[in-house]
Amino acid sequence: MAGSAGVVLGVTLQGTPVAGDDGRPSAPSGEATRPQVEAVTRQQAMARTRAWHPHTPKRVPYDQTANYGGYRTDGSGYASMVLGLPKPGPNSAALEASYCRRVRRSALRPGDLVIKASGGADVREVLIFEKWTSRDHTAYWAYQQRRGYGTDHLVSREGLAPGSGHEACRPYNLRDDQVG
Repeated sequence: MAGSAGVVLGVTLQGTPVAGDDGRPSAPSGEATRPQVEAVTRQQAMARTRAWHPHTPKRVPYDQTANYGGYRTDGSGYASMVLGLPKPGPNSAALEASYCRRVRRSALRPGDLVIKASGGADVREVLIFEKWTSRDHTAYWAYQQRRGYGTDHLVSREGLAPGSGHEACRPYNLRDDQVG
């Protein structure tokens, strides 16, 4: 990919704590280790968000039973494609439990996820964080595979209110871009 000089691909990761990690272990002792997947830089992840043509007439329609490029065309399938996770992608609960660690909402960075993994399939959702709309962190730009619409790039407030059921998550395989 152009502009990716110095990025090493094909590396299997065990996950290293990143600034903003809330300090919780990735899996309580005795649980299976998390799946190993290739590293993806934040720049690569954000470039992949555009592969499903968000907010254009070519956007991928939302459908929990359909596939596009081998990934389910629901929110967790879209996030799985962006992060290069195994096809067809885990559901939102497995995405949060096995592929991410929780971070403070204020620590969200491009490529991180805002996930509501509880409740029925009609209320669960995954948003891919892009950036805050302002310094006061009351809204953010995100990519989402949205019900009734498809792939979207939108301003959201989802997950910012206490008790919303949304969690800010940092994917284990997401890496900061190298500088210089």
